[in-house]
Amino acid sequence: MAPPIKTIRDLDIQGYYEKSDRFDQLELLVESCVKSISQMRIIQNYKNGLSLMMEALPQIYDLDNTRSIYESILSITLNIFQGDRSFLMISDFTASQGENELHLLGDITEEEVRDIVKNAHFDGQKVITLADMLLAPIEDEEHKIIGILGTDPGVSPEYVQVQMMEIYIRQISSALHNSQLHRLVSTKNEELTKAYEQLNESYVEIINAMRTIVDERDIYTRGHSDRVSAIAADIAGQMKKDKHTIERIRLAGLFHDIGKPATLTVDEDGITHFYGHPAVGEEMARKILRRLRFDNDTVAVVTRLVRYHDYVNDVIPDLRIVRRAVNKIGEDIFPLLFPVKRADILAQSDYLRTEKLENLELWKKLYQEMLEKKQCVSLKTLAVTGRDLIDTGMKPGRELGEMLQQLLELVLEHPEQNTREQLLEKVKELSADKD
Repeated sequence: MAPPIKTIRDLDIQGYYEKSDRFDQLELLVESCVKSISQMRIIQNYKNGLSLMMEALPQIYDLDNTRSIYESILSITLNIFQGDRSFLMISDFTASQGENELHLLGDITEEEVRDIVKNAHFDGQKVITLADMLLAPIEDEEHKIIGILGTDPGVSPEYVQVQMMEIYIRQISSALHNSQLHRLVSTKNEELTKAYEQLNESYVEIINAMRTIVDERDIYTRGHSDRVSAIAADIAGQMKKDKHTIERIRLAGLFHDIGKPATLTVDEDGITHFYGHPAVGEEMARKILRRLRFDNDTVAVVTRLVRYHDYVNDVIPDLRIVRRAVNKIGEDIFPLLFPVKRADILAQSDYLRTEKLENLELWKKLYQEMLEKKQCVSLKTLAVTGRDLIDTGMKPGRELGEMLQQLLELVLEHPEQNTREQLLEKVKELSADKD
């Protein structure tokens, strides 16, 4: 027995229909179709809204520009909720008096917004409607309200729009909270960077003072270190080195001859010598930099540049000599020596300057050729590894390490032999000789 038509309508039953000649059954069928179409539209609108949210997430979570985030949020809000006006009020966490920032889009005034916000009471609700506007609180991670987002959908808000706003506001809250944290961290980083730069300037001033004291004790180096430091840093800048590398090269220029006073000797002919001053200078520079609490990387780079700034200066190189030098000095440090060495030459007297610069250019040319030919200068570019030797039957340990060093010595002399096949064959020969 079918329920009365009034009961079906009062209970909002959808899709009920029984075969009958009665006209009211046709009415039910039509009403059911209308409800189905309406629900399909609601579902489609819900789906479209969610799709727009997903597409908008990268914009909302853009941490590089908070102002553009606000503009994006308002624009996306209008797009999702098909409205013509929206507003965003957010606490300015950088302001001392806890002021609010207000952002508007569409035909809405500050006075209207302030009246709306004044009368908005959420009482734990995620979304409320007020004056035909959807309002939602923006919360931080502790669920404290830090702002309000409002939009006018153009018609009285429906249930589906409220549901979408609840989803949307969670994303907005997360994005804005992250953005504020990002801005706070950026502000602190800027402050720390300025403090570090000021501290670094103080360190350099101290180093300059110490270096001046050393220079004053030795007429042969007086003023020379300043010139080397300035010229080397300028050359490094022309080479497009980063600021940290330039600063390390500058420090190396200041320290490069600091070991001279401690090693000064005069022979029977009255000729002055500074035997071993690079090694002595390396240790002096290390103690000073550590005392001034420079980072380990800076200490390592500067002291090695000091140690090798005079290395093989008088040697006319070939590719083998360059490979040997890079192996000894290190692949990371060797190219940084060029600005220091060139600055050292330019800061000296004119005596043999042209010849010294030509020789330095030859070193650079051969170094570039070595790189282009990808010649091996360290174990990391050797064509075989410890694993390869273990696979041949060698056991891990000192003997394996010694074998790798022998192979490296071989390819430093004969780079063409740096192939897996040739090196493994050489391993067999060397192992057979030991047996």
